[in-house]
Amino acid sequence: MVDNGFAVDNRSAGTPNTATAEGYVTSRETASDEVNLADVLTDLGSAAQETAAALAENVGEGEAVVRAKLEEAEATIRDHPLLAVGVAAGVGFMLGLMLSGAGSRTEESSDDEE
Repeated sequence: MVDNGFAVDNRSAGTPNTATAEGYVTSRETASDEVNLADVLTDLGSAAQETAAALAENVGEGEAVVRAKLEEAEATIRDHPLLAVGVAAGVGFMLGLMLSGAGSRTEESSDDEE
């Protein structure tokens, strides 16, 4: 027997060994690890499929709720068109005030009066 500097693993007599940083690992141990990894990956794939199915179901339910609310809003606008125009004008006016910085103008004008 040739001494190559590696420890000999006598537990696995008759099976080929694979050299690793820690020493020798038997092919049986490697095969066992591969089976365990395959089981973990299979379980992970199943969990991912279940999550995707649940997500698709929730998206479908959410889409139905949004469509129902949209139809309800359209019906209200058809029933009360002047009210809808008034609300839209009021919202537009308020957004215009906020975005134009009307608050900063009032502060500047009070400084100018002094």
